[in-house]
Amino acid sequence: GPIIIFSIILILLCLFGCSGEGGGNGDSTDVATKPDTIAPEEMGLSGEIVEELKANLQGTANSELSIRPDKSPSIYRLQTLTLSITSEQVAAISQAALDEVSAVNLEESDDLVQIMPLIIKGSQGSLTGVGINGQSEKIKTIQIIAKSVLTSLKGREQYLNHDSKQDSLTAIQTSLREISGAVIGNMDEAGINISNLSGASQKIMGSMIGSLDEGGIDTCDDLKHAIKAITAGATDALDSVSGVSVENLGQMIKSLTTGAVGALDDISIAGYSADNLGEMLMEVTAGVTSALDEIELAGYDFDNVASMITEITAGATNALVDINMDGFDSSDVEYLMIQIKNGINEELNKIEMAGFSDSDSDITVTDGINSGV
Repeated sequence: GPIIIFSIILILLCLFGCSGEGGGNGDSTDVATKPDTIAPEEMGLSGEIVEELKANLQGTANSELSIRPDKSPSIYRLQTLTLSITSEQVAAISQAALDEVSAVNLEESDDLVQIMPLIIKGSQGSLTGVGINGQSEKIKTIQIIAKSVLTSLKGREQYLNHDSKQDSLTAIQTSLREISGAVIGNMDEAGINISNLSGASQKIMGSMIGSLDEGGIDTCDDLKHAIKAITAGATDALDSVSGVSVENLGQMIKSLTTGAVGALDDISIAGYSADNLGEMLMEVTAGVTSALDEIELAGYDFDNVASMITEITAGATNALVDINMDGFDSSDVEYLMIQIKNGINEELNKIEMAGFSDSDSDITVTDGINSGV
């Protein structure tokens, strides 16, 4: 009777009590949570990439990231780049890169196409928070990040997942496009002011193009495709930068083009010489032009394409005086002018924008060349 019922109640209370917060032997399932920080050695390939980034940031006192003294001071090239950064800041930037990868559960991924942009986003997005102050310091840090990620591609072709590649591009071309897009597209997250976006774009683009030979690009044919991929990716990303509008888009595009062309003589590949400048110049202007219809900004439409073409040609022409290669004479530019135009025209007829026609391209290209000379 009552004694049996009371005993059953006591047993049930004991069972439920042991499985609650005070007991450790119940049937409740603990929810696994990620630690606040994950060590690089626990993150496979992305950990390796970040460790290389960390080493490059720590070694900035002796960095090989470039400024050549015989070049325009506005484009960074082969000369020591000194960065004021502490070991604590380097550690924080590196951890932010790892956290960005972990946030989307790719810490065990072996796909460089996916993880490289995340490493860039995390590291650049941390600069203000870790105390990298001053626009110049931030721009230099972005240059080092871009160079480090690009050079980390070398020898890792097996980690370029072909399933992640974009249509009409190879896996390496897709990765280069994603890298340049992430670097340029996250300039605002790094704290680059609106007034410095144009100059920053030129310097950063110069660093990326000038580092291609260190990223495993070792033939002139591969170089052509790499240049087009990088310039297209950077141009496509401009609309994601806070502060870029239809009013300053032309200047941004001009700066990207100038930075890319001005760094063509920083590349050292067997068989690459001044004789190849024309075709590389063509790939720069083709890459930038190919992304014009992918930009989405308020007020930007087919009516703006002509002025963008003018800025591309002017930017390319302006940079010719920066080139210093054996056998190249900047005063003999007629052939290069043709290549500038050829690169643009190659992509103009592929542009898909409502109302756009390339029938006026000849006059706009000519105007751009005239304004740049």
